[in-house]
Amino acid sequence: CKITIPPIDEIPRDSIRNVTHEDIHRAYSDGRKKFRLVASASISELEPLNNEEHASKTWNARVKLEMLTPDDPLYILSGTSSLVEFSTDVLGPISIVSKDP
Repeated sequence: CKITIPPIDEIPRDSIRNVTHEDIHRAYSDGRKKFRLVASASISELEPLNNEEHASKTWNARVKLEMLTPDDPLYILSGTSSLVEFSTDVLGPISIVSKDP
């Protein structure tokens, strides 16, 4: 199976540069929402092309500015802490947290 990895410059990436004071005020006004830059990646299976016997796979990746609520596992992070969550078919989501490395 062939897996295609996109070049880094083709991965969509948000930034905090465009966040306004009003955006921050709106997110934090009720004390329940936080902005976080969230990186995500997944592998998608592509249909076989022409005479190929096997489907190929491709990485889908992005970094997106998201407004999180307290029920999101990323909500509790602060400072330089990070969290990796793996989606599994048998065990469901598995998370690993690194606190202020």
